[in-house]
Amino acid sequence: MKTKELIQKEWSAYENLISSEKLEQLISRPCEYMEQELRAVIPSIELATDGPVIQSVFLFTDDYLCEARLAENAENFDIGLRKTVLNYRFELGSHEVKSPEPQPAEGAEQTKEARVIQPRIYQTAKVFFYHGLSLSTSIHYVGDGRESWIRAVRAIMPVEILK
Repeated sequence: MKTKELIQKEWSAYENLISSEKLEQLISRPCEYMEQELRAVIPSIELATDGPVIQSVFLFTDDYLCEARLAENAENFDIGLRKTVLNYRFELGSHEVKSPEPQPAEGAEQTKEARVIQPRIYQTAKVFFYHGLSLSTSIHYVGDGRESWIRAVRAIMPVEILK
């Protein structure tokens, strides 16, 4: 599948975090250097003060694993062999974000019911790929669609790759 088609197919769930146009710019040079057809594009999402943000994008070909990091005015990426992964670690959880209590208008009385604000609970995941004793790669997820994200990671990096 061509890169543009792959992005259109797999990126719609993340379009609100980074546009497909910006994604194409981010991955163009890594794709050029890997010289293989992309098999998957998966974001690494972390929690920032404003909510989930994409820190980097992982690219997978038949032979390579690449992390392209979002960097201002720079291109920053690593490329490694997929077959060097010797071990996986999964960390699955949730993260609760409490909103600050709204302040009543000056002179206004605030009722107890008005002060109750429901916290925002994000699903989280971290997947670590260990390439040896001192080298690892990690990809992260924060949001509401963790299971589909994990399925995408497991589809491109199945546990049987460890054989």
